[in-house]
Amino acid sequence: MGTIVALWAVALSTGCNFPTRSTTSVPGPATLAARTVEVVLTQAAANTQLPSPQQVTPSSTLIVVEPSATEGPLGCVDLASFVADVTFPDGSILAPGEAFLKIWSLQNSGTCTWTPSYSIVFFGGERMGAPSVIALVTIVPPGDNVNLAVDMTAPLIPGTYQGFWRLRNAEDILFGIGPDGDQSFWVKIVVPAQSTITSTLTSTPTLTLTSTPTPTPSPTLTNTATPTPSPTQTPTATETGTSTSTPSSP
Repeated sequence: MGTIVALWAVALSTGCNFPTRSTTSVPGPATLAARTVEVVLTQAAANTQLPSPQQVTPSSTLIVVEPSATEGPLGCVDLASFVADVTFPDGSILAPGEAFLKIWSLQNSGTCTWTPSYSIVFFGGERMGAPSVIALVTIVPPGDNVNLAVDMTAPLIPGTYQGFWRLRNAEDILFGIGPDGDQSFWVKIVVPAQSTITSTLTSTPTLTLTSTPTPTPSPTLTNTATPTPSPTQTPTATETGTSTSTPSSP
């Protein structure tokens, strides 16, 4: 009996010395579901933030393409280059109300062929009595030059006047000169004050008056010397009348 009691005491003592198992709480199904939803939402939020910086880059690329040369029909490019002012270069002086024909020489530096469906269009500044639209009258292949003429009239009020012009293709799209075809070609004239014009006109007649007296070879009147051979000595033939002395000889 004493032995049994001793063994029981030993069992109790050893049972108290067994290593205690860590009581880690296992999450329940509700907790696991909540955590799963949280992870899914976090990943979805991370995925939705990625496209936001990518949407900025396409807009910037569109801005770069926009200022390029005008694209014409069939995918070709409309572009012009300035060659020369054929008539009335910048600063030409015109009288008030004077009519003049402005002519530019341009080159078709694009890849589209200019046809009579293209036109010259007034773009801004002073129109100077010109039509707002003038159709081309010839075909201009790429690389060729063409003279563009517009009838204009100088304003009546003295001053400096400038008008800007561009081209328009068959699609009603404007284009001009320069690397990107976004610059206008122009005409620039000066209408002086009326006093300066009258002074120049009065000075010219004085020059013509002084030049006219020079051809005065009036000394050719020396022809009066020709009448001098009127030898009145011909009446000396009366001396023959002295032959009456012959009768006195007898």
